[in-house]
Amino acid sequence: MAADAAQGHVLGNFHTYYSFNPANERLRFMDTETRQALRHGLLRAGGSSESATILDVGCNEGDLTIGLYKSLVGGNEDTTIAAPLDVVTFDVSSVSQLNELAQRKKLSVSYIFSEEEQSGSSEHRRHFVCELRVNGSSVVVRGAGVSKKVAKAKAAGAALAKLTQSEGGSTNDATTVSNELPEKDAAPATSTAHSDSTLSPADRKPLYVLGIDVDAELISRASQKPVPCPQQDAVEFAHADVMESSAFRSIVDTFLRRAGRVLPSDERRAFDLITLFSVTMWIHLNHGDDGLWRFLGTVADMTEHLIVEPQPWKCYRNALKRLARLRAPVPPSFKGLQVRENVLDKMDAFLRERFRFRAPLGKTNWSRPMLLYSRSPIEVSLITESKAAIGIATSMGITVMIGWYTLRVMDRYAFTAVLNGWLGSWSKSKALGVFARAGDLAIHFVFPIALLVFFLPNVRAWMCIPALISSRLWSRFVVGEGGFPKADHVYRFVPPRSQHFWNTAYRMELVLNVLVPCCCHLVHQSGLYDQLADGLVL
Repeated sequence: MAADAAQGHVLGNFHTYYSFNPANERLRFMDTETRQALRHGLLRAGGSSESATILDVGCNEGDLTIGLYKSLVGGNEDTTIAAPLDVVTFDVSSVSQLNELAQRKKLSVSYIFSEEEQSGSSEHRRHFVCELRVNGSSVVVRGAGVSKKVAKAKAAGAALAKLTQSEGGSTNDATTVSNELPEKDAAPATSTAHSDSTLSPADRKPLYVLGIDVDAELISRASQKPVPCPQQDAVEFAHADVMESSAFRSIVDTFLRRAGRVLPSDERRAFDLITLFSVTMWIHLNHGDDGLWRFLGTVADMTEHLIVEPQPWKCYRNALKRLARLRAPVPPSFKGLQVRENVLDKMDAFLRERFRFRAPLGKTNWSRPMLLYSRSPIEVSLITESKAAIGIATSMGITVMIGWYTLRVMDRYAFTAVLNGWLGSWSKSKALGVFARAGDLAIHFVFPIALLVFFLPNVRAWMCIPALISSRLWSRFVVGEGGFPKADHVYRFVPPRSQHFWNTAYRMELVLNVLVPCCCHLVHQSGLYDQLADGLVL
């Protein structure tokens, strides 16, 4: 019995997966722009093939596979499948929206958390309940989920719905409501008819979709679900293990023959799109580092475009904790991993070597990135980003913040001197003074803190090198000659500061350029950043 309960925690084949991670929530990344770009990039008639093919690896019961198909072939209406009756789609932004509404209406909001034991098929997850009270007890709503974050978001969404419905009326009656959100909140995105055009079956290629999973029972359930589609399309499911190459290739070959995509040699580029929704961790845990690279190399060779929802290292830790709670043995492969905290960066680097384009499609409510890798340019895959540039900007922003406020502690009139230099006699204006101080706060505190909160994981220790170089170049070509040049003429300090002041400032900048990136990297590697982030959202 314990082995059956723990099976999903070893292979990831949870039999009630969509009860706590509904398919319509997972498809939130398919906003209007993304959906239309993929639709026209994959399905537009023409090109070297007469059909379009998609492979969903680790499809579970098929809900997400079917939802993806409907999103691609449907029109501007919400074509994602409905969530199960016992599932509530949630949005983590509901908490902040409720806080804003509470401030406007002068309402007090309180959250009470409890944990409930689950029985039956869902016992593999902890179950949290959040009771939300407005003004003590005037409005009581409940949200439930597999984490406090999810339960809180659901409760906040339900409270928003209740308060919105009662606008103009009284909210003083003690009321208990379910945590079901309005239908519009369940949609991945809203769009207009002219902005999300569709392709009729006559104007597009036939679309063949194959979902595979290692669990035969899940595939049996998926195969029984009706999928209304034109006669030219097909959505199929097959029991297969992608790591067993011979059996997997046989299933793929059979599918490709039905899709009219028989290739002369092997199945390289056999698929237009392969999706990996939350499966990389399970491959990694069960087949080790080499197995992960072999798996990613196999799917990369088979497809033109690849959508990946990778699990960060904290998901690995949670998987081990769940096995411990079940008192189930931990497979040896779980403990032999060398790629750990930097698993997302390693996978990203591996896939960037095989795909020319990369586009971030956003993050799920579980804070997992959704990434699109492409060999040929799809519209959204032309959007690129540089994690290194963001990391360097974050490091230098924090350096400037700490350096500036340290200087103001050393010289309490430093800011006044800057105002005198830039504004002259206008520095005595109270209005300009308030405006200048607000700008100083935004530039030297708010902006660096925002970079730190959102992009600290991008900072690496080696980034101290470009920071030191840029500091030296700034001193050499902008500030002036000398090992420790004065900068009164650049920053317009009035009255000018002493040579000792500028010597101290320059030395401090050099030290911070080394310490800040190293400390940020250590905080991230230690897991402290993830713990703080989880604590803040709860």
